[in-house]
Amino acid sequence: MKKNIKTAYLLSLYFIFISFTCTANEAFVKLKIDNIKKAWGKPFVITLSVYTPTWFVDGVVFPNANNSEGILLPKGRSFTSTEFINGKRHSVVSRSYRYYPLAPGKQKIHFEDFHVKVPAGNSFKGKSMNLKVPGIDIETYLSKGQSYDMTVANNIKGKQSFVSNDTIMSGDVLERTIKWDLEGVPASYIVIPDMQDTISSDVKIYVSKPVFATIPSDNQLNSRMEQQITYLFTEAGNFNIPTVSIVFWNIQKSKADTVRLDGINVNVIPRYNKSDLSHITKKESSNNSVHTIFIIIISVIIFITSVIIIRIQKRKRHHLYKLFFVTTKNNPIKLYEALYHYSLYKGEKCFSRLSEKYGTQALQRDYKILSSSVFNPNTKYKGSVGIKWLFYIIMIEKRSKKHSGHLKSKNKHFTY
Repeated sequence: MKKNIKTAYLLSLYFIFISFTCTANEAFVKLKIDNIKKAWGKPFVITLSVYTPTWFVDGVVFPNANNSEGILLPKGRSFTSTEFINGKRHSVVSRSYRYYPLAPGKQKIHFEDFHVKVPAGNSFKGKSMNLKVPGIDIETYLSKGQSYDMTVANNIKGKQSFVSNDTIMSGDVLERTIKWDLEGVPASYIVIPDMQDTISSDVKIYVSKPVFATIPSDNQLNSRMEQQITYLFTEAGNFNIPTVSIVFWNIQKSKADTVRLDGINVNVIPRYNKSDLSHITKKESSNNSVHTIFIIIISVIIFITSVIIIRIQKRKRHHLYKLFFVTTKNNPIKLYEALYHYSLYKGEKCFSRLSEKYGTQALQRDYKILSSSVFNPNTKYKGSVGIKWLFYIIMIEKRSKKHSGHLKSKNKHFTY
């Protein structure tokens, strides 16, 4: 009796073992797709799932697509679930992807084999299995009004920046950096806009190679293109840096759209050298002699202006100022150039540094207004001109030399 019980127990273990190992052969793969036909630019959402009625001994590594006709990007992490098939409970491990075809038309998506391990009665490490992933046919078509040579995206945002010297002279460069941020598509969907516009024979344009980046996330895929344009001004003049635009197919609106980055106006002044200053002083003159001549000219102008102001009535003083402003109002460039050379004589590269060292807030404000009008011809100069600038120069001279004497008595009616 005991022998029969022992035999029955062994037979029951044998049948349990056979059933256990057979279930390992029931592991299989399913491929799901949200749609097999879509408009160009819309990604296909594919979900791969591997099923087993037991469990997986080791972690499941999902395969890659083995065709080069599109870009396959994971959508989030893998996840587990449970499904009942024919009344039998199955453990399921799944992962979703976004698939972006590289061109419109029909194609077949292929995946590599799954490598999984399932329990085996005679192996502690489990049994390895290769599972075939079924392929699937898809089709991408162009919407009405859409073309293949057009950038496609859910939306595009553009931004730009300009870098140059405060004073742009002939021979200087202006660097322009342009960034396009695309929503919903990889960087391979970007069609590079034309940047090589002709401005003038006096401007040379150098366009750098664009840099692309694809930025995946769980919710949406984004991409970016960055490019730099360098403008070299070989001659002085007034130049319009052109507007840059990109025409793209808006997936959400199902129509063509345009994003523009406005251009700017640049005023380039001549680059001065010693030969350009020959009409002011001889080449062999020292910086001190040039500085002395400059102070003498200013002193003569101040003297003549003071005599005129003293001889007219107090009521007419305002009219004299107004007349003086009108005569110099249309020449802000000449005033700017005079201040620029004066700053060189003082050992500074630009007048703004002099104003910061020895000037006042009023002087700094007037100089910013003057600079703005010089480099933007569309802006009319409304700042102080004429004799007030002469007193600014006197103030700088006085403060820089730490003198406080005869100039102070001449400027009592001015408040700095």
